[in-house]
Amino acid sequence: MSSLEILGVGTVGADADAVRRASLSAAELAARWEEAPFPATTAYAPVELDVKRQLGRKGTSFFDRRTALTILAARDALTDAGIDLEAVDRSRVGVVLGTAIGSIQSSVDYSVATFTQDPPHLVNPGLFPNTVMNGAAGQAAIWFGLTGVNATIGGGSMAFLSVLRYATSLFDTGQSDLLVVGVVDELTPVGAWVAGGREDVRGCLAEGGALFVVRATDQETHDRPQVVGVTIGFAPSSAPRMEALARCATEALSDAGVAPEEVACVVGLSAGELASFASSAWLAGPGIENLDRAPLDGGNELADPATDMIALARVLGAPTAETAFRRYGLLLASSDEGAVGCAVLRGPSWHS
Repeated sequence: MSSLEILGVGTVGADADAVRRASLSAAELAARWEEAPFPATTAYAPVELDVKRQLGRKGTSFFDRRTALTILAARDALTDAGIDLEAVDRSRVGVVLGTAIGSIQSSVDYSVATFTQDPPHLVNPGLFPNTVMNGAAGQAAIWFGLTGVNATIGGGSMAFLSVLRYATSLFDTGQSDLLVVGVVDELTPVGAWVAGGREDVRGCLAEGGALFVVRATDQETHDRPQVVGVTIGFAPSSAPRMEALARCATEALSDAGVAPEEVACVVGLSAGELASFASSAWLAGPGIENLDRAPLDGGNELADPATDMIALARVLGAPTAETAFRRYGLLLASSDEGAVGCAVLRGPSWHS
């Protein structure tokens, strides 16, 4: 498979300090939505979003939060990558996003409006695109004039790794030259109630995510991280999850031509899971750094893997003496339904 060279990144709500400062109670956050209470047992970390100020008034009247956040992250990623859209063939530039189910808030709002509007119950057609799972990716493509591949992949906590694997397929089959890829999740009243009903949600629900501008490369670069392997698998309910993740990691490392001894750090595991995983994946356990995710308990199931990759790239770009010759990191993810996956990230060439 092609390696994905990361040219630029754009984030919304992904800075740890900013997330801590933005943490609000249900009562504080509910003031932003009229007649839409949030579950009182959860804290929230929303992005400070002013669509008209940040994106302008033209063309933004019917954007939902997910769409606006996606466009902001894409704008920052393209700027960070130094991409001059006037100088590239925009028919070869695409957008691929990961999601859980799109914008559940927009879908509910649209459905409710069909019953609550005065007869003949006409609903503003400008609201309908937000109910489509691919709405945010489509609006981002329109905003930047990108007419290449445009897709959204549903997968929840596995969505980001699915996006990376799909991106490699697009490059391997010659369908794109550049892609904007990643995940962004919104924080809304309906979404908060849905998440609040899950037993695994604790602490703070955080809004945001990250988008990356990537291109295919078969060369090792000196100043940019690369995704050099992605594998997705499945663990039946009767199979230990760590063993399934280890199989994915072993396969991804093999495909990338990387020895387990070259892995410096892992992200996506709890401290208690690392030893079992490292042993199953034949990693040099004592030398592996386990990166702590989530500045706040809970975080965001959809967006965490994308922001994990940023943290992984930073660590690989600033090595310690103990990891001076380990240039690779593993990004791991899994879902309650049994999907598992691993991406292998190569850091910049910081040693001679």
